[in-house]
Amino acid sequence: MDDVKKPSAYLTGALAAIVFGAATAWLIHGTTGVHIPLLAAAVAGIVIGLIDPRKGWIPALIQSVVLAAGVLLPGRNTPVPEIEYHSLIGAVGLTFAGSFIGAFIKRAFDS
Repeated sequence: MDDVKKPSAYLTGALAAIVFGAATAWLIHGTTGVHIPLLAAAVAGIVIGLIDPRKGWIPALIQSVVLAAGVLLPGRNTPVPEIEYHSLIGAVGLTFAGSFIGAFIKRAFDS
């Protein structure tokens, strides 16, 4: 049992960022309000900060790139609705803020 290696916080944070970014981008598509996608982005940011409190900004950056790609890249016949742009901008900001808060909480309870 002792020879089983635990995945690093970098890998776990990056994988969580990709999953949370894709889920939040899915929530942003076709949204009629900004509340649920922004809540999801904030919670995802906090979880990312808890996973990797030292360099939580790197997974937050990964999540922001996945979010932007998920909202802006999929082909569609109509332009992106304005509410999706607002949700994207808010989600990116809350991802970084949540990551900072999660890292702060983790450091406070570890010391």
